[in-house]
Amino acid sequence: MKKLNLPIRFNDDNVSHKYSINFPDRKILYFKSKRKAEDFVRTFSKFVSDTIRSSFDIHVSLYSIYLQNCFSMPLYETNDLKISLDGFLDISTKWSQDYGEGWQSLKLIGFFSILNHIEDSALKLKSYFKSKKDYFHVNRIDSSLQMVYFFYEKYNQIFSGVKTSLDYKSKTLSLVTSKRDIC
Repeated sequence: MKKLNLPIRFNDDNVSHKYSINFPDRKILYFKSKRKAEDFVRTFSKFVSDTIRSSFDIHVSLYSIYLQNCFSMPLYETNDLKISLDGFLDISTKWSQDYGEGWQSLKLIGFFSILNHIEDSALKLKSYFKSKKDYFHVNRIDSSLQMVYFFYEKYNQIFSGVKTSLDYKSKTLSLVTSKRDIC
């Protein structure tokens, strides 16, 4: 599995924190040394890769629950759940593609789309089994959902003290006019 490759930027204007890492949603992490920034990138990319690996395990458990019960389900629910569960493979193959250094935000967005897809599929399965009052499967799906929620919480803990950059709002655009006369 290809790891996340986040670029570390050198900041001339910030004296106390010379290195930064930019994330989607205008999140910026500042570091005093390049070594600490590299350590963070290594740890964070390991977290993302481990989460993706765990999400494959969660998907397998949800798919096995579906396969064990698909013959007793009505046709509409069977097709709806199968389409929802099969969409995971498309998203995961897009995530594993190799992107350039400047496009790593696509991998992070893909990371969230994988987690969101698993959550949506699990909630569909849970609502079906809840309507049938099959609480054994509801509890199994709830345990999978708890893992997904744990991944979201861990990501939020990593970025709990992140400064958000709003510099783009204060910059004004200058109008450029051409040098030749327009008739």
